[in-house]
Amino acid sequence: GDGWIQATSSASGLSGFYLSGDFVKTMEGTETGTPQLIQSIPFLWDVQSSRSDIVIINPGTSHANVTVNLYNLRGDEQPSIVRDIPAHGIFRFRPSFSFLVPGAAGASARVTSSVPVIAMGVADTQDALMFINGQPDQPLTSRIAPHFVAGNGVDSELVLSNPGTSSVAVTIGLYGTGATGSTQMASMTATIPA
Repeated sequence: GDGWIQATSSASGLSGFYLSGDFVKTMEGTETGTPQLIQSIPFLWDVQSSRSDIVIINPGTSHANVTVNLYNLRGDEQPSIVRDIPAHGIFRFRPSFSFLVPGAAGASARVTSSVPVIAMGVADTQDALMFINGQPDQPLTSRIAPHFVAGNGVDSELVLSNPGTSSVAVTIGLYGTGATGSTQMASMTATIPA
């Protein structure tokens, strides 16, 4: 069945990672979550053979009033979902993706709460499992994808979302490693709509 784990320690500096899957054909791992008041799930998968669920956990001792704002591939805001999640409660739902561009992946969500919660997207297909942790709402100007590969049947894809109210220009640099260190292999600019 579905559930969640909370590990606590009297010492600071606790970090964690977990794995899920059948450990034969599918396996996904991610770092443990950090409760946030405001966070974004930058990517929700929606193709014919796969759907994303949104999971929100309230690890605290008081109820959480949570609002989920969904955005389609074009960044258009969809009707909000509001839920009251009890202490140590979980809310899992599969958004209605009828608002997406058919056959496309790329919706996103913004989760706000009255108390810190953990939010994530879980994309499950017949052959793959993917976790998309909620990212804190921080004014960062840089994101790093530390493992980006292409070839031999494996490809990476970079997904950026813009939770702001105006478009953002982004410069993306692809670096490859060689005998003398990293070298910029390609560069491009893109505009991410609000």
